Parts: sequence; structure tokens; C-alpha cells
Amino acid sequence: MRMILGKVGRLDRSVSSQLFTFGRHVPRFIWKIFEYSGDGIVWIAVSIVVLILGLNSSLDDGVQTLKLSSELGKDAVIVGVNLLLGLVIDLCEVGLLKWIAKRPRPVYNSISNDMNVIVSVDAFSFPSGHSSRVSFLAQFAILLGHKYLAHGLIITWALTVAISRCMMGRHYLTDVIAGLALGYVTLLALTYGSMDREVFKVNAEAMIRISSFEMSRSL
Repeated sequence: MRMILGKVGRLDRSVSSQLFTFGRHVPRFIWKIFEYSGDGIVWIAVSIVVLILGLNSSLDDGVQTLKLSSELGKDAVIVGVNLLLGLVIDLCEVGLLKWIAKRPRPVYNSISNDMNVIVSVDAFSFPSGHSSRVSFLAQFAILLGHKYLAHGLIITWALTVAISRCMMGRHYLTDVIAGLALGYVTLLALTYGSMDREVFKVNAEAMIRISSFEMSRSL
């Protein structure tokens, strides 16, 4: 078993190094665009903005409550709540696994010296947080929608962001593969294992009730 793992590790490092070498032929800013498109801070901000836009704060008989302003508002709240919950779950999963594995990033990652501040303090490589995040985002979007043409574009974006992690030298290939698989686990956790989008409504309604209760207590 140890011999097999050793061979897999060497193959992983070899393929990852080749991907990085190939990636250097592509202008760096292109890879950076994909990197930022899968950034956790960006998507957490997006989820909060969507949630705020969907909620309408009002006064009802002197008691401040949260109500949904329209059908569009309801959809926005459902998306915002579940997107934020999923991203938090993803962050916890990735953080725990990185703490357990403590796998250093590829040595050639330091060549570029262009990691943002948040990522730069994260010295561990397994699993790839970007890969797990875009995997969750893609599957979340597909579960929400019915437009199959958009599905292809979403999957293409997610896979491109994932493989760009090797092209940029940020991760080994196995980090990326593990991250993509972890995104599926995140969606399973968010839907309590059902993979049913109706659960998204349940999550949103629960968060609204909790928020309304906390707001009424504070008055």
C-alpha cells in the first residue's frame, strides 16, 4: 500500500508540474481572472447582497419584522440564504481538511508571488478551496435551474477555475480532484442528503423566522 501511495504521489507531482509549465504559456492575468471569479470573499459578498435585496425591512404595529417584498424577493432570499449557508459549510470543510492534512503547496507556487493576502496566509494545499467552492456553486446553480444550455456554461466555468489552480501552481492535481468531490458533499449537507431544491425553501423560511424572532427580542 505504501508503495502504491508513493507511486500515486510521484505521478501527482509530475502531472501537476507539467500543468504548471503549460500554464505559464498563458498570460497570467487570464488565470487571475478565473482565480478571482471563484474567490470566497467575492461569493460571500454576492450572497449577502442577494439576501439584502430580497428582504424588505418594515414596521408592522410597532414591531419590526422581516417580510418578503415580492415573488422575486422570495427567490432572492432563497438563493441568498442557501448560497451563504453553503459557502460557510464549504469554508468549514476545507479548513478542517487542510488542518488535518497540512500538505504544503507546490514549491513553484512561490515563483509568481501574486497570491492575495487572504490566500497567502493559507500555506496548505489539500484540498483546493477554489475547486470545492466552484464545484458547489455549479451544482447549486444547476439544482436551482432548468436551462440546460446554461448548465454547460456553468460546468465549463467551474472546471476551468479548478484546473487553473494547477496551471497557476497553487495546487497539486489531487488537491483539485478532492476539492471538486468536496463540493458535492457540501451540497449534500445543505440539502440534508436529499439533493432536493425544495429544501432550499425550508432553509430560507427557517432563517427568516430566526431573524424575525431575534429582531423582535431586541426591541
